Amino acid sequence: MPSSAPPSWTRRPTAALLAAVTAIVMAGAGCGGSGNGDADPATIAPQGAAVYVTATVRPEGDQKDAVDQIARKVFKAQSAGQRIQQLLDKGFKSSQGTRNLTYKDDVDTWLGKRAALVLTRVTSGSQHQGAVILDAKDTGKAADMLERQAKASTPKLTKRTYKGVDYWFDPGDGSGQGVVGNFVAAGSEPDFKAVVDASKGRGLVDNSQFKQVAGQAADKLAFGYVDPRSLVAGASSSGIPPGVLQTLLRTGNSPATFSVDAKPDRVTVDSRAQGAAANPAAGQPSILVPKLPGDSWLALGVPQLGQSLRRATAQLGAGGTGQAVLNGIRQAVRAQTGLDLDRDIFAALGDVAFFARGSNILTLGAGMVVQSPDPGAARRVVAKLRPLLTRMGAHSGLRVAPANVGGAQGFKVASSRLPGVINVVVRGDRMVVAYGDAATREAFSAASPLSNAPEFKAAQQSLGGAQPTLFVSFPPLASLVGTQSSPNAQKAKTYLSALKTLAAGAQVKGNTQTGHLVLTLK
Repeated sequence: MPSSAPPSWTRRPTAALLAAVTAIVMAGAGCGGSGNGDADPATIAPQGAAVYVTATVRPEGDQKDAVDQIARKVFKAQSAGQRIQQLLDKGFKSSQGTRNLTYKDDVDTWLGKRAALVLTRVTSGSQHQGAVILDAKDTGKAADMLERQAKASTPKLTKRTYKGVDYWFDPGDGSGQGVVGNFVAAGSEPDFKAVVDASKGRGLVDNSQFKQVAGQAADKLAFGYVDPRSLVAGASSSGIPPGVLQTLLRTGNSPATFSVDAKPDRVTVDSRAQGAAANPAAGQPSILVPKLPGDSWLALGVPQLGQSLRRATAQLGAGGTGQAVLNGIRQAVRAQTGLDLDRDIFAALGDVAFFARGSNILTLGAGMVVQSPDPGAARRVVAKLRPLLTRMGAHSGLRVAPANVGGAQGFKVASSRLPGVINVVVRGDRMVVAYGDAATREAFSAASPLSNAPEFKAAQQSLGGAQPTLFVSFPPLASLVGTQSSPNAQKAKTYLSALKTLAAGAQVKGNTQTGHLVLTLK
């Protein structure tokens, strides 16, 4: 039976330290200074890794200046490293067994320039998997720290040896951690051993596919590599239908990559995947996003949702067990709503877009817009949902009544907990679910669409001309959050007030899909 306990780095002192350092990786923040621990973690990452993410935890030059400026803007800290050290020390003090640790005395003394997270397999259930690899500029000090914390653990970790490499084994969750060459590694024992095997033989750097894309990591804060073949193989062994995962990945057998870069006024994430042409919807923007209300602070578009759901269910139904599950879903949907999953629901869904607007509770509005390829199916969905919600409302206090908003027909739902109503209406080939009559009218025909908003235009330019499929404008969101008086809300407002926009979009050229995500700061 797989262990259901959390990984050792969330329970044990030594591994808690490693997880905290991993937090630095995910934050993309530097800890200041430089060292000679500049080895490449890919040299000991298993050659067949499914996912590999590496980051510079001690950036230098322009990258360090950029993350420090970002830290000052967002966290009001002197530098990113200072803020991360404060968080680490706070975490050490609050965790049993690590209260005698400090970043300055116990981590900074050995931590090198790079860190990596590697997943060698993907399994279902709660079995732990993956490993963290950290550059160690002083392996002796790293080993001393691991030993001190292993002996301070309750129960104590036990010392084991694999292929000449000593490591500490946690009987609580089956993880291992130790010094491997110029690195500190920690993970499930099988993954730790896989790292040791790679250090003795061939690592990820010897993988021909990885070699072709590894150059994209140069001068980047972080770089990620995903091997779809390994993911699909792992899914198959776990009982997950491989076709479903391939549909979700929207890529072929070639690796997908991403990189993270920072400038004082923005953070950029670029991705690249081969085989995107296998899915016609991949990389295509939703036609609805530019038509959303121009004062929307959130816009999210999903192109051809019905087609994507059809493909996913077709893949799910390809196997005997999957077909039984799918048949059960179809029967349950029909029994509860009277709707057919394919003829009604999927047929009604074309491009779908979500939006939110308003900077206070009185002006707040939100909704979902559907461009339906089958208006008749959309009308059936609205007609069948009304009696379903009426039955549900009898027990939950919801009030359902007919609605006519701007010529769109359907029904509205009212609740004593909301000052406004939720409209579910259809007109022509548009189906709209929106909170508030004003938002509903704007969803059908915006007086000033989002495509005219200066912030949206600037976001599109930051994506290299790609139309945003995700757009967030932070100033009105910060104002909305700031209307709440709780300390957490006020702290969130402080962080949000330092941000300007977030935009994401993708483009397909031939068989290659490139994606961009840009966070801009004030």
